[in-house]
Amino acid sequence: MKKSLSLLSIILLLIGKLSAQITVLPYSEGFEDSFQTGLNVQFLPSWTGNEVNTTNRIHQEATFPRSGSLDMAITPTSSFIAVATLDLDLTAYKNVFTEFYCATRKNGSTSDNRPALFFASVSLDGGLTYSTETMIGDSTVFENNNTNYNRYQYVLPPTANFNPNVVLKLRVKRGVGAGTAAKLLMDDLMVISSTIDSFAPLANEAYIIDANHINVVFNEPMGLSAENIANYTGLPTIQSASRTPSLDTVQITLTNPLTIGQNYIMVVSNAQDTSGNDMVPEDFTLTYNPQSEGLVISEILYNNPSNDIIEFIEFYNASCSALPLGGYYVEEAITATLPNVTLQPGEYLVMTMDSVEFINRTGVTAYQWQGGFLNNSGDSIIVKNTLGIIVDSVNYSNNAPWPTAADGNGPSLVVCNALVDNGDPLNWGVSTEFICTVPVSTGSDSVFATPGSKCSSAANPVINLGPDMGVCSNSSMVLDAGNPGSVYLWSTGETTQSIIASGFGTYWVLVNNGSSVSSDTVEFTDASVTAICNVPDTIPSFNSTFIYQFYNTSVTSCGTVQYFWDFTFTTSADTSPIITFQVPGMYSYTLIATNSCGCSDTLTDSIYFDLTTGIENALSLSSVVIYPNPTSKEFKVDGIGFGSLEIVLLSVSGMEVYKENKEVSGKFSLPINSNATLPKGLYFLQVRNQDKLFTKKLVVE
Repeated sequence: MKKSLSLLSIILLLIGKLSAQITVLPYSEGFEDSFQTGLNVQFLPSWTGNEVNTTNRIHQEATFPRSGSLDMAITPTSSFIAVATLDLDLTAYKNVFTEFYCATRKNGSTSDNRPALFFASVSLDGGLTYSTETMIGDSTVFENNNTNYNRYQYVLPPTANFNPNVVLKLRVKRGVGAGTAAKLLMDDLMVISSTIDSFAPLANEAYIIDANHINVVFNEPMGLSAENIANYTGLPTIQSASRTPSLDTVQITLTNPLTIGQNYIMVVSNAQDTSGNDMVPEDFTLTYNPQSEGLVISEILYNNPSNDIIEFIEFYNASCSALPLGGYYVEEAITATLPNVTLQPGEYLVMTMDSVEFINRTGVTAYQWQGGFLNNSGDSIIVKNTLGIIVDSVNYSNNAPWPTAADGNGPSLVVCNALVDNGDPLNWGVSTEFICTVPVSTGSDSVFATPGSKCSSAANPVINLGPDMGVCSNSSMVLDAGNPGSVYLWSTGETTQSIIASGFGTYWVLVNNGSSVSSDTVEFTDASVTAICNVPDTIPSFNSTFIYQFYNTSVTSCGTVQYFWDFTFTTSADTSPIITFQVPGMYSYTLIATNSCGCSDTLTDSIYFDLTTGIENALSLSSVVIYPNPTSKEFKVDGIGFGSLEIVLLSVSGMEVYKENKEVSGKFSLPINSNATLPKGLYFLQVRNQDKLFTKKLVVE
């Protein structure tokens, strides 16, 4: 349980610090005085170290001092991160910076190549809180080799000006690489005050807030030039760059979001601080990947019969969607940044300590992790996304209930179904499939594993959505992908085992059963039929008995069609029946069209026969002669009279098929030549003058 400091403890802590502060600048330290050893100890006046020893951790050495006879040496390890602090009272000072010299010494064996990483930060409240760290040099400067001294500088922020309670913190830890880390040497440190601010501002940190926002943190307040979007390159289109009220942070807003899993190298340059000093250009690698589901640790070889040269971790995409891995990282047992690749559903990815050796021995493609090893007695493997959210984790062990055969006897730990809880040791087994041999003291020994592939005992999911077929409109089908307990993705976006498919088209499904992925596709084509019969709402009737042909224009997408007509008083199976109506009035009818593929459609409509249309105000029929009627060529109309006439020819459905306005004088002939373009059937000839209408039936043979 954490214990909070009481107010009295904090006061005593601050009083103790005040009594040991550096109060006069410039201040120099050559680390020649003997160090006081211990934990969280004041090893020199005003200096405190978290672990000071005589030969390791934080200690003094005489092997390679820059000046004098001693220097300060720091040796970070997997379990030790060095922290040294210097207490400063800057009541009388401004524009303070520190200069120091650093070198490295080779540490460990010849193959050990892990660098040391050096960070500096400052506290303005006596060590209760600290600013964002600034990396001294970069991740490769302090290599695990014998290097000469170089001068470095760290500028305290303007907020430290005239502050009586400043703490400078120096932190050294292991970098990415193999084996032990470099030994870092420091000598000839100075803390200096300048009358003017002539220091170049630094961009200490850049981090992603969300897909459209990035924060850049500087080591001091920045001027208006920091809001110039041209000073930030390597990103999608930038909408704006705005300083926060503290002026030391700029928030970048993007017009288009960052692509998930893609690496961006953002370069920050040309910005000035509030004193007009130009910044030192900095570049930052940014990756946005908030996805937290789908990736599963599926196999671990933590103790092969030989050394650790081919130990590996296997990852599996247990989802039905492509999974970008860029930005994912592994911590605890090993240090690894997953490669910027996209893992398709059912695909595996392998990471190992030595990718060249692994590929040579197994023939399986693998990526190399940056540091660490898989502890033979058990360890934690944690995968996180760029938001720090855990994607997957396994805390394996060489003790039961974990399978103990994986502890140095040759096989790997394997979970054959990545959809079960891989945190439960009972869901893990050991591989029985030979992959390669490794050298041992007595010759060679066998390794059993399946890196990059599924267990041999794991079967592919079997899916049968049925045959392709034609379906009727407005019909639905239940599609079942089977394989209960699997992960599903349908072309519709649904993720259930079964769906209801409505409409025509192609449907597919992906099924991930935890070890492999299968798919199936089915196509539903249009087999529907549509009943169509276009008739006018009203048809002129010249007799009390009326004969009318219903023209059927139904269409089908499949097979042949049979028809059934129901006129209430009679029925018909003809395609386009001719029906006799005994009296004028409204009649309803129903047409049912059924094709040979089993689909049907029903049309219900009505038609009205009007006995008055064409009789009121009619022209005299006695003087009009139409001949020949019926005919297959032309009609002649005599005896119409004099004046301007409108001549219209209508089909029985009321459609206008011919129209002409004509001046006539006396008795004349009016040819209406079909030229074989009019279909056979019944037509109506209408002749109208200003106040009279003449209508008569015509038949085209």
